Amino acid sequence: MKCAGFHWKKQKWSKCSSTCGKGYKEREVMCVSGNNTVNEQLCNHLKKPKERRKCHQYQCSLTWMTTPWSECSQTCGKGVQTRNATCHRVNAYKWINSEPFLKPNSSELWCTTEDKPSITRGCNLGICSENIWVAGVWSACNVKCGTGRQRRRVYCHRADGKRISNSQCDEKLRPQRRRRCHERPCAAINCLDIQKRSNITFDGEQEIFIRGRYVKIYCAKMNTSKPQEYITLIRGDQDNYSEVYSKKLTNPDTCPYGGSRYDACNCVNDDSIRPGLTTFQRIAINITSLAVITNDWTFSQTPVCNRFLLENLEIVTADHLVLKVDFL
Repeated sequence: MKCAGFHWKKQKWSKCSSTCGKGYKEREVMCVSGNNTVNEQLCNHLKKPKERRKCHQYQCSLTWMTTPWSECSQTCGKGVQTRNATCHRVNAYKWINSEPFLKPNSSELWCTTEDKPSITRGCNLGICSENIWVAGVWSACNVKCGTGRQRRRVYCHRADGKRISNSQCDEKLRPQRRRRCHERPCAAINCLDIQKRSNITFDGEQEIFIRGRYVKIYCAKMNTSKPQEYITLIRGDQDNYSEVYSKKLTNPDTCPYGGSRYDACNCVNDDSIRPGLTTFQRIAINITSLAVITNDWTFSQTPVCNRFLLENLEIVTADHLVLKVDFL
């Protein structure tokens, strides 16, 4: 039997769930009669439009990183040098994650193999003779920070292992005896470092050397013995908030969608939940691991009437990273 007057109404597609690579979009699809939302069964005679579809943003920021070349596998003649090449993520602040990004099931979200640096190359230390160079162990770096030098001893030996005059080995094939070394940067690496070096006791934005580059970090509690590092969020509280909504969804899978609230869905008021909103200007980070500290509310704002016990609240950050935290 044809049900006149009932039809499917489609809302606009949400934004892609992923800021890069593969994701999906969602939309609300409801059965309506005139301006009223009705039970979906009344539209069963019509094919229901899709509520989710795939989407693909631009390629995620990824880059290859390599280790230094090893020494030649042979002390004379032809040999091989090797190194490692690993794929790493690059975040919105252009920081390269030191932890390698393992290849997922889909190669689209991984570094392109065409751009992968070579990990082996040939080497040739010349024609083998009875006398060969033997290199010792590298010394410790001669500086505690910045760029310094390492040394090692290199001697000429006979084939039987006896050390002889260096003049009896080919000087052109002699392994290097000095090389540069890099210890911790001499620049400040955290807010406490800035406090001690520059005697700064006021809070504010500072430049800190993190994983090979200078990064702006907000230093707070500088007049204490334990300053704390914060990232100032570029978009402020526009995309950085936590919220409790006082409506209970009749169908939890349909609304809200795409991280946004949609009041026209099939919802009922839930008096057991008090609505609340907390916005964030800055978030605290562990300067060593670069992990977000999820129980720091120093730069958050919550109306007094909304300060109550919450459990398992979600914080949505500017990079659309959802962090599970607990209010204390």
